[in-house]
Amino acid sequence: MSYFKFMILTSLFVSTQAFYGSQILPFITSSDYTLSDLTEIGILQAVAKFFEKVRVPWKPTEPPPGSLSGISDITARKLYDKYYGDDVSSHKFQMVMDQIIRHNLKVDETYGDQAHWHFNAEKIREGNEKLKELRNNTLSILTSSSPDYDAARILIGQFLHIVQDFYSNTNWIDMTGGAAIYEDLGIPGKTLQGIAGPNVDTCTNCGLLMPCALFGALIKTNLLTSGYRNGQGNATKPQKDPVTNTQGKCSHGGVFDTTWNTSAATGGINKETNTLEYSPLFGDHNKAALLAIEHTRQFFINSGYGLLNEVGQDKFMKLLELYPGNPVAFVIDTSSMDMLDGVKKFVQDVIANVTGSVITPTNYILVTVDTSELQYFLCF
Repeated sequence: MSYFKFMILTSLFVSTQAFYGSQILPFITSSDYTLSDLTEIGILQAVAKFFEKVRVPWKPTEPPPGSLSGISDITARKLYDKYYGDDVSSHKFQMVMDQIIRHNLKVDETYGDQAHWHFNAEKIREGNEKLKELRNNTLSILTSSSPDYDAARILIGQFLHIVQDFYSNTNWIDMTGGAAIYEDLGIPGKTLQGIAGPNVDTCTNCGLLMPCALFGALIKTNLLTSGYRNGQGNATKPQKDPVTNTQGKCSHGGVFDTTWNTSAATGGINKETNTLEYSPLFGDHNKAALLAIEHTRQFFINSGYGLLNEVGQDKFMKLLELYPGNPVAFVIDTSSMDMLDGVKKFVQDVIANVTGSVITPTNYILVTVDTSELQYFLCF
């Protein structure tokens, strides 16, 4: 996936709270989904589904269902080749995805010590409020008369980071089997599912003698919970001696989390990688990743709460730079003034026909030429 390598290398020295940023990290394998993967795949799948319902003006029909969303190992280039044809560049769309990914990854760098930005430490209600705030601010920008699309992309990157962390850091998969995303998450007016109280034990000791993935770290419950980890301010794991206590609050777990063996319950519940050393519940990594991708996709195109429905097709396409965006030039001969009104009408009709369509030009260029002078010059 495309991303700026210097930013990712910087993240080597930043504590990561959930899915890791990129496969450039030395301990991430090709089987791991990273934040970059989740975001790019989710956006690509959303746009593919959107394109299947929008006919390209120079083609007779809309793409058949599944012809775009079913592209194997989808990339921006593959999608554009299939939809527009190979003469339309996907560069601007790719740059937008990179921009959103960049601000997704910066959450760990800027807010790594704040548990609610990652749904750590049972700060689930606070994380949900932050999602609602980011979503509302994004919609305020996009529904204004002159949207600042760059500002909206920053907020979208932050929103997606928190949403994606939800599936890696909480017990949602254990509660539901990973069958569906939590659609009410971050949506105003929706009642948040119950959360384990401060005195409710949520995990059983594991990881010392038996891997948590085999033993079963989480205590079965219908209450949401998440793991504690070191370095997150006042979100400190309640201290319980792991020698005399077999149950307690969950840890995030993994070699970067010092709480995993110092307080009951030992072990951890993160699913951020496919590797036991870093993720005690590594067996659920793929489930968590697929849910995160689906929630990313739904954020953009859900028929109810998706951005497309909230802001409309034109702003949605401008946000993601989906218009082909070629400039249009008009060269007008001014030597015959009696035809000028007809030429003006023609130009106005052309502009009216393409404005707001998928071939809306990025800009217009007007060149006037007096061919009588040109002929005189050539004869001279």
